[in-house]
Amino acid sequence: MLDALLSREAANVAAAGDVGCFWEVFKVMLFTFFSSMHSKYGMYTLEFIATLELESSHELHEPTLHMMLVNLSGRPGAFSPCDLIQEYFNCLLEFIIEHKRKEFNHKFICQVIARNLHHLTHIKTDL
Repeated sequence: MLDALLSREAANVAAAGDVGCFWEVFKVMLFTFFSSMHSKYGMYTLEFIATLELESSHELHEPTLHMMLVNLSGRPGAFSPCDLIQEYFNCLLEFIIEHKRKEFNHKFICQVIARNLHHLTHIKTDL
């Protein structure tokens, strides 16, 4: 039950763009990762928290927190965690690569498709 409430809270504060609250919920999620079968997530989270809280300067701490949430549309309440957006773009890129039968390091894929993936996904809806 606690996991569901934490996930819901993280989703709500992420959508609102509240980086500070998202960071606090993220730190609490560390314990849920270690108490479940997701120990790799727990280690990653612990390393990230320790690095940011203990080893980073204030000048690095604040921008890193603000990079955790991204609003691609510019609309209020439309923030998303950066890692989820990255996974979404990775799936789109893999689909395009399979469809075109190209490699990730192909010149056109690297210089055109990957750099404009966000805009390419909105072509149909923007026309």
